[in-house]
Amino acid sequence: PLICPLHMDTIHIALPSDENYVPGLTVTAASIALHADPATALHLHVLDGGIQAATFDRFAAAIRRLHPRVELTRHRVDEAGFANLPPWSGNRMTYARLMLPQALPEVEFVIYSDTDMLWLAPVEDLWARRDPEKIALVVRDGHPRTEAREADWFARHGLAFDPERYFCAGLLLLNLKRMREEQVVEQTLAFLAEHPDCQFADQTAFNVLLRDRVTHLPRSWQVLTRLARREDFDAPVVLHFGGDIPWKRHGWWSLLSDPVMLWHRFNDVAVLGGRGRSLSRYFTRGQRFNKRALCLALDNALFRRLFYGLCRLTGRGAYCPAFDETLARIGYRSMRRLVRRWRLRLDGGS
Repeated sequence: PLICPLHMDTIHIALPSDENYVPGLTVTAASIALHADPATALHLHVLDGGIQAATFDRFAAAIRRLHPRVELTRHRVDEAGFANLPPWSGNRMTYARLMLPQALPEVEFVIYSDTDMLWLAPVEDLWARRDPEKIALVVRDGHPRTEAREADWFARHGLAFDPERYFCAGLLLLNLKRMREEQVVEQTLAFLAEHPDCQFADQTAFNVLLRDRVTHLPRSWQVLTRLARREDFDAPVVLHFGGDIPWKRHGWWSLLSDPVMLWHRFNDVAVLGGRGRSLSRYFTRGQRFNKRALCLALDNALFRRLFYGLCRLTGRGAYCPAFDETLARIGYRSMRRLVRRWRLRLDGGS
């Protein structure tokens, strides 16, 4: 239920980043800002894991150009405070979201979004769903390998596992008031101390502790790009590039899929102000050609069979599942339609 009129209330959004993740932070925040109603007040809380002052100033300027009513606050993250917790992807920034109940003592609700996302939906529609009776609103993870790993871990620890209810912590609408009242952070830290072998850090803990205290959102609020379908782009959607980072694709198997190209096109239009600037910033001309050409060629079933056969003959068959996950197609017309819509909004249209 809607708690108060949307445009009379500030929407609080928390975004984690360090210096290396600023490209993702910028596109995530920019896509939220561009798709929000200009009358909506946005407060972006950046969970700052070491962003340089000049970098943050450039980021803030880019976001303020896109939305007339946006406020930005930096909250310093000291990873040393999480030193005893298991790292995730080489660092402990995942635990920054555990700071939110204490860092925002006057805030009742906050949207937490990972910064490898592209929002193609108005944030107001998610904010309107907040529920004072639930600790969080969540979206099912849905990735087969993630769910298989967690099913095994849950079984080894004597815990029930239901893949339909297992959620990804990359996007959460958090009820901070209930989290403070029910000491969710304290429970999470205790669980992690007791289970240092967690497969997915605090995401695993949340799925055990909050299982019966969350509401599941429709899949469109967090579509993993590796599982995206063409029809996902016929309606508002939030894309999550989990394990599919658009600006870090230097392995020969990390191709330029349609969703990855869409991220770069948005960066061109909304942030950098020129077609092709995003791709050329992160990849050489040869990389751009090879990665995109191979991705398009793999869309042909005969070529794909021949190429996969060659990979297996050369001992690279293990990469074939990774290639399969780069074949999500949006289609040229759909991408062109989205770009036109972004340009219209930038020009002041609806």
